[in-house]
Amino acid sequence: MKRFILLLFFYTIHSFSQEEAQDTLFIKYDRNLLTRHLDVDNFRYYYLIKGTGNREDLVYFYEYEIHKKLSPKKILSFKEVLINSDAYYGKDKLQDSRLAEYLWKYEVILVKGDDYIELGTVYEIE
Repeated sequence: MKRFILLLFFYTIHSFSQEEAQDTLFIKYDRNLLTRHLDVDNFRYYYLIKGTGNREDLVYFYEYEIHKKLSPKKILSFKEVLINSDAYYGKDKLQDSRLAEYLWKYEVILVKGDDYIELGTVYEIE
């Protein structure tokens, strides 16, 4: 019985650590798909995503931290990320909940010039 509990304990720890480890999406900044705004109440910048907010929900990014000199293996266009999320349901319209679920699987880094901006994904429902 002790062996079973010990194995269950290690399996639980291993499963938890696997969920914590996330892949990173490096996304090139695209002014046509992302617009930067300042939240004056919290003094924090956020990015609205074109095609979201068509219903009672909204998904967007907020700036978390800016890094310098990162070495990404691959930088994706934001259009590629949107297509990979399978969130499109009409011309330039996104299903926000599906997009948020996809983005939550990753640590998202926005590549803007020499800056690497760590983003947080926010999903709001009215």
